[in-house]
Amino acid sequence: MLLRDWIEGEKRKMIQGKNFTGNNWVVWGLFLFFSVPVIPQPGPAQLTRELHASVEGRSSQLTYIQTSKGFYETGEDLWFKTYLMDAQYLVPTVVDTTLYVQLFQEGSHQVVWQEKYEVQNGFADGHIYIQDTLPSGGYILAAYSPHSFYTGRGEFRAIRKIRVRKSIEPELELESEFDQSFYTDGESVNLEIMARSKDKERISRANLKAELFRQGESLGTVNTQTDRNGKADIHFPSREVMSDLQVKLRIVHKDKETNLMLPVPYKNEGGIQFNMFPEGGHLVVGIENNLAFKAVNEGGEPADVSGTLYENEEPLKEFKSAHAGMGSFRFTPKPDKQYQIKLAENDSIYSFPEIQKTGLSLQLSKRERRQLSFTIAKNKNTRDEKVHLSLQIRGIMCAMFSGKAKTGELIVDIPTEEFPQGIAEVTLYNEVLEPVAERLVFINPDKKLNIEAELSKDIYSTREKAKLKIKVTDHNHNPVTANLSLSIFDKVYKNGEDPKNILTYTHLSSQLKGVLYDPTYYFIEGNDDREEALDLLMLTQGWRKYTWNKKNLEEAAKGDQVVFNQIRGTISSSKKRKADTSGQNIVMLFTSDKEDGYNRIIEASKTFKILPYDLKMADGGYLYLKPFGQAESSSKAETKITLNKPFKEIDQAMKSKKISYSLPAKQSNKGKNSKNFSSPPGTIALDEVLLKGKKRSTFRDKYMGKLDSLAKFEGNNDYVAHGWLNCPVCSGEKPVEGETYTKYIGNRRITGHPFSFSAHEVKKIVYEYPKFTEEELLEKYNLSRLKGYYPDKEFYEPNYDRKSDEDLMPDYRNTLVWKPHIVTDEKGEATLEFFCSDLNSTFIVDIEGIDGNGLLGVKNIEFNVKR
Repeated sequence: MLLRDWIEGEKRKMIQGKNFTGNNWVVWGLFLFFSVPVIPQPGPAQLTRELHASVEGRSSQLTYIQTSKGFYETGEDLWFKTYLMDAQYLVPTVVDTTLYVQLFQEGSHQVVWQEKYEVQNGFADGHIYIQDTLPSGGYILAAYSPHSFYTGRGEFRAIRKIRVRKSIEPELELESEFDQSFYTDGESVNLEIMARSKDKERISRANLKAELFRQGESLGTVNTQTDRNGKADIHFPSREVMSDLQVKLRIVHKDKETNLMLPVPYKNEGGIQFNMFPEGGHLVVGIENNLAFKAVNEGGEPADVSGTLYENEEPLKEFKSAHAGMGSFRFTPKPDKQYQIKLAENDSIYSFPEIQKTGLSLQLSKRERRQLSFTIAKNKNTRDEKVHLSLQIRGIMCAMFSGKAKTGELIVDIPTEEFPQGIAEVTLYNEVLEPVAERLVFINPDKKLNIEAELSKDIYSTREKAKLKIKVTDHNHNPVTANLSLSIFDKVYKNGEDPKNILTYTHLSSQLKGVLYDPTYYFIEGNDDREEALDLLMLTQGWRKYTWNKKNLEEAAKGDQVVFNQIRGTISSSKKRKADTSGQNIVMLFTSDKEDGYNRIIEASKTFKILPYDLKMADGGYLYLKPFGQAESSSKAETKITLNKPFKEIDQAMKSKKISYSLPAKQSNKGKNSKNFSSPPGTIALDEVLLKGKKRSTFRDKYMGKLDSLAKFEGNNDYVAHGWLNCPVCSGEKPVEGETYTKYIGNRRITGHPFSFSAHEVKKIVYEYPKFTEEELLEKYNLSRLKGYYPDKEFYEPNYDRKSDEDLMPDYRNTLVWKPHIVTDEKGEATLEFFCSDLNSTFIVDIEGIDGNGLLGVKNIEFNVKR
């Protein structure tokens, strides 16, 4: 069969839905390779092989976290679901079985929770208990899988920001005001604090601690008290650098405590940061170029600007931003002319990008629903040459074009109907296969899961049963079998500062460098300019000037795995033992709290692995390990086990990572020195706090209790007879913990009962057995242990159809439903019922999901509950 015929056959199968897998992208790439004008030569084939090889040798993932809501009160469960997707095809991946999860304080990276969770078919879900002792503030939920987390520098994005409060309505409220709207380098920071009670009464003599921080490092502390009017003045001395400063406030009054995080408003010399991005990477003399720009203010938020392009100090063109501080304009640079830009907002002059006298330019000249047209142009000073144009999506080659660049323009049309949704990297190569220009394009924004959610009513009574119907289709309106996660929660608990969902994270945040502003805007179909705005984002946030060498692909693949699906162990022997490597060491793995128990024997020379199955068998408890030395050796030498510590290695790797998170859209009522939350009136933003760890109470499972009992009596020869402890003339029974006994401490030899003694020869003793810590017990019996997977827990939902004692109890549930795995049927449908609580509020239905072909979808609706 000819290759072209095979491709056409596979194409028909994919259209009919009979053979759709991630590898079909390669088929489509080959199909396009044969469908556009191609000059047969080894150059493009060689380039295609190199680009494919750069992604084939290493499996990589995108890890996305969805939580049941954005705000949590202490004493609640935080429910989450993690999607592990193939980074290229966006389908659930099955290569990983163990997920490592941490919850740490935002800013200080103080870890307050860390556990292992089982991954099944690309998904992991679970819960985290928000302890009552956890201070209010901002926290980060982070997920690490073996094929998504590597060493090396870079941005870490597999996180979810949450907020924790003691109560949704705090007992103490803080108001703050800096003495300046913005600070510049070299100035001191002064602010006034007002403390009020929940009833708006001013609180006097409340203890207040203020700390100045930069990136988690404390730069100064002020301890004071509020005066009789509830006020306190905070002063931090001047600092040479004022950027990235934050003030952490902690106020304590009687048994009530409140924490507040304040970013110090900063203004640099320019006021507005303005950057220009030539389409394709550079400007070329004599070619009409497209120049994009982006402006942000001192806080890194978009700034709407207008300005003028000057040619030799003469105004040439006026422009203004179109969306989120971004915009573009076209012009043709002339030789021997000087260009500069002046903004109307700050009267500043900005230098211009370098203009090349010769070269090739790449521009997107036309965008249609299912086709992109690119223009390759060169000026008269550039010689004719053969060029190649490639289109990749998440590292997978989808199309390759070869042609001749002559004076004038070369138009390349690329059909995109069969491509998936996402960012396409379009690269122009010269005849020696060096990249000379690049353009990012977002294609097929409508290729996603269309999720319809319909409730039986818009308004429900408290405790009334509600019915929800879900239907999922693709972009062609065909029903889809999808894996969905569903949360229904009180709108008060929505984090208005979190713009993240599975679409924005997968298609934008995880693909582009830097912090994105309001990424949800680009996926709201009601925004008529969203495609134009998205293209501006590709021109600015995705821009890079190409400096290329053959090591680029190798550099991109650097980095080692940090965690693994298995836990690694090492066996070592004491020095007394003679070197003997002829036999195998024996390690017994066993659990103690299971009804039937679990054990497995491992034979290994020096290293061994604890498998995911072992961790599963120990879920909710511990897996114990006992070494027995070499099977063939009769030596009594002690054999020790050392287990690697994944979370310690995670903490070490995270030191070189930068946490990146998207910014929400500006709120119209946002003040200069406050943060807004979607909360009832009178609440206050409790953002970040400095967390100090407390010693945990001792936990011992049944097996450790048995070891403790054995250790008490092992080697203990104490006995009691006739009320005497260790009677010098007879034997008896073991003493009882806490009982008082008489002990003979004299030096005389006693031969029988009765015997006389003086007061200084006896003493009263309250008997206590030896106390052992868990670490001492493990060492005493030469044991090692590690936790299994964190156990599953069922989300509680009452059933008011059945009469029970639940009817007499108040129902204050703010999360009505959490279902991490709803699978639609062959019609793309799913139906569920739930009961409302006693809360009189507006509730949000939040649905996210994925199918087996890499399509993603999001749906949010609201309904009301009234008494």
